[in-house]
Amino acid sequence: MEAYEYIFAAVIMVAILIAAIFLTGISPQLYRSTSEIEQLKMAAQKIMAQVMLSPGKSMNGVEDWGGDITIKGSNLSSFGLAVSAFFTREAFTLDPDKVQRLSRELGELYIRPEEALKMLNLDSYYGIALTFIPALNIDVSWAGSDITIEVLTEQGMPASNVSIVVGAFHVQDGKVGFNLARLRDVDGDGRCDVSFPFNPELLIVVADYYGIRMVNVTSSSPHRGYFIGRYLLTSSSSIINDALQVFAVSFPNGTIALMGVTCSLEQWINAPISDYRVYNVSHVEPNAIAVVALTEDNKLMVAHKIVPTNYSSTAGEVYPPLAYMLERSVKIGLSTYTLRLKVWRMSW
Repeated sequence: MEAYEYIFAAVIMVAILIAAIFLTGISPQLYRSTSEIEQLKMAAQKIMAQVMLSPGKSMNGVEDWGGDITIKGSNLSSFGLAVSAFFTREAFTLDPDKVQRLSRELGELYIRPEEALKMLNLDSYYGIALTFIPALNIDVSWAGSDITIEVLTEQGMPASNVSIVVGAFHVQDGKVGFNLARLRDVDGDGRCDVSFPFNPELLIVVADYYGIRMVNVTSSSPHRGYFIGRYLLTSSSSIINDALQVFAVSFPNGTIALMGVTCSLEQWINAPISDYRVYNVSHVEPNAIAVVALTEDNKLMVAHKIVPTNYSSTAGEVYPPLAYMLERSVKIGLSTYTLRLKVWRMSW
């Protein structure tokens, strides 16, 4: 055997030895990354199931805690957003009042993320972010009495042939007046135009796109509030008369109608929250959307149910080195959303 053959064989042996040392060094890291991703996946699946399928519970056993303003985040023993009544419980159906409690706008009623993490037994080991993505995006614009409504799908495509019900509200002779209109997109661009015999101050739009529905509330009034449980919360002027409760009715043939019924309001003087004036609503209709009343300055007070865009244990955007994300389609009231859950480790 020539000398160069010995040299070539030695080079091969050294290369094999170096490769073995390199692979030995990175294999634990690869195994660790795979293991951590699996742990995040299992954690995300458990969290999603708890959030969507459990109603949660207060320390005194109340499952319908979302609309009870005497129950704060510190009073909860378990966290979940599902509807609480057994005979109305459906998979992936969330309670609108519980979802509202994830909005910082509600002040004292806001469930802080650290409280939710503790109830989910995550503490400081994991970070989570919930994002509520509307299945339909409704854009409403108007000039005077002329209204333009554009409906896009979650992917940004025009919702062609979409059906729309519009409720337009205004102040008339010291009372709340409203008109209804039914529209359908016939041009395939997801746009509809309508005019009313007055200048609306509030528009409630319900869009139906092949069974996928979305509710939109748009108001030009400076007075706004929140409609949670059987309470109207507002920090604006006092309300001077009874209110109009707006709700949706779904008929067996699949059509939707908006209706209004008068309800009385009584101020709760010693309410357990200090951020807002609190009014008791005499009764709450199924699929209630908003409560509309007049203020002392003869303006519309609009209180409606809201859905926050994001709920996160960390402020701002988070880009962890390892994270796991799940998405599920859920119903909140009449509306359909994509619920996106992102889970990541806070420490390594």
